[in-house]
Amino acid sequence: MAAHEPLLLGIDVGTTDTKAVATTRTGRLLAIGTAATAWQTRDDGGAQIAPEALVAGVMAACADAVARALGHLPSTPVVAGVGITSIAEAGVLLDPAGRPTSTPIIAWFDPRGAAQVRALEPDFRDEFTARTGLPVSPVATFAKLLWLRAHTQVDLTGLRWLNVAEYVAYACGAEPTMEPSLASRTGLIDQDDLSAFPEALERIGAQPDLLPALVAAGTRIGTAHAEVPAWLVGASLTVAGHDHAVASLAAGATGPNDLFDSCGTAEAMLRVTEARISRAERSTLSRSNVSQGTHLLPGRRLLLGGTRGGLLLKRILAMLGAADPEARAALEAACPTGEVHLPVHVDGGRLDEQAVWVRIDGDDVAPPLVWRAALEAAADQAQVLVDAFEGVVGPAARMVAAGGWLRSASYRAVKQRRFPGVTFADIDQAGGLGAAAVAGFAAADDHASMAALPAAIDAFMAGYAEAAASS
Repeated sequence: MAAHEPLLLGIDVGTTDTKAVATTRTGRLLAIGTAATAWQTRDDGGAQIAPEALVAGVMAACADAVARALGHLPSTPVVAGVGITSIAEAGVLLDPAGRPTSTPIIAWFDPRGAAQVRALEPDFRDEFTARTGLPVSPVATFAKLLWLRAHTQVDLTGLRWLNVAEYVAYACGAEPTMEPSLASRTGLIDQDDLSAFPEALERIGAQPDLLPALVAAGTRIGTAHAEVPAWLVGASLTVAGHDHAVASLAAGATGPNDLFDSCGTAEAMLRVTEARISRAERSTLSRSNVSQGTHLLPGRRLLLGGTRGGLLLKRILAMLGAADPEARAALEAACPTGEVHLPVHVDGGRLDEQAVWVRIDGDDVAPPLVWRAALEAAADQAQVLVDAFEGVVGPAARMVAAGGWLRSASYRAVKQRRFPGVTFADIDQAGGLGAAAVAGFAAADDHASMAALPAAIDAFMAGYAEAAASS
C-alpha cells in the first residue's frame, strides 16, 4: 500500500468483541484489529459497561488495525472515513450538556426490565407490538429505560439517547443522530412513519427530544475531532446501522427480496422487503418472535428473527466429546449427510429456553447420528422463522448464508438439503467490511444520493473479492 493511500475503517461493536477492519477505498482488506467488549457481568445474567470503557475498546481495536495495516501508528492523519455498526438496544444517555450520564450501557441480552414489561397491561402490550414491530420483551431499549426509571429514579427530562454505534460516532466528533435501523430496535419508534411512539415515551417519563433526528446510514455526520488519536483526526464519520443488516450487505444480500442467514452462535435470519407491513401483521410476526424494522437501505424494511441453533450445536459437540478440533473433524467425517433414518431426536436451545434434550428412539445410536439430529434441530428452528416471513411477505427471491458454522461441511450439507438454492458467502468479518463500505460511500468527495448506496456497497465488495482472489 502506498504511504499516501488513505484508509477506511469499518468498526463492528459486537457482543463479545469489537472488530475494526482497515481497507483501501476500493475494498482491499489490509488488516483486522480486535478488542474484547469489556462487559461487567452480573449475578442475574446481565452485563453492563461504562461508556468510556466502550470507547476505549473501540479505539484499541482501531489502533490495532491501523498498526497492522501500516506497520506502525502514524502521528499524522491516515484514515479517510469511519463507518460504525453495532449491536442494537444498548446505548448511552447524554445529559443536557452532551456528556454521558452515570448510567452504564446495559447489554441487549440483560434481563433487567423483564418484571416491568410483564406488568404492562394487555392493551398496551398489543399496541406496543403493533406500533413498534417488536415483541414485548426485556430486549428492547424501552424495557431497559423502564427498569432504570423504576430502580434508579432517573429523570429523562432533557436527556438524549444514543445507540451504541451512534455514541461511538458522537464520541469521535459526530453530531448526535439516530440511524433508522438502530432506532427500530428501541421500542420508542412507530414503524408506520418512524415518528416517536408517544405512549412508550410517556411510560418512561420522556419527551420526544430524547431521540435525536433520524439520519440515514451512509450520511456524513461529522469528522473526527482533535480529541481522538492523530491518525484518526479529520476522518469522515458515519453510522452504518444495525450489525445484522450491515453484515447481510457485505455477504451480498443486497436485493429487495433477499433472505440472509447469519450462522453464528445465535443464528439470525433477516428478510428484506419493500412491502409495507401492517400493524396486524406486526402483531402476528411478534407471536413468532419475529420483529419488523427499518433497513439501513432507503425504502426497505426487514423482518428479523433469531434462534439459539449455534448454542444447541455447541452443547451437543461438548456432550459428544467433540469440542476440540481433532475430535470434531472425526465426527464431521463420519456424519451422514444424505437421506438417513435417525433413531435419535434433538430439541431445545430456543430463545426462551436454553435447555437441550436428546431422545434416543433406537439401540443403534452412534455420535455421528446424534450430531446429524442436532443439525436437523437447528435447521428446524431456522425453518420456523422462514415460514413466519413467508406468511407475511411471501417467498424470498434468494437466500444467502454466512457465518462461522459454515466452516462445518455437515452443517452446510444439511442447510442445503433444507433450503435448496441457498448460496454461501465465504466471508469473514462481514459486519466490519460492510461498515467500511458504508464509510467509503460517506467519505466520497462526490457523495452520491442515498439511492446509490446499494451499488456502492456492491462495488466495494467486488473489489474486496478481487483483491482476496489475487492475494
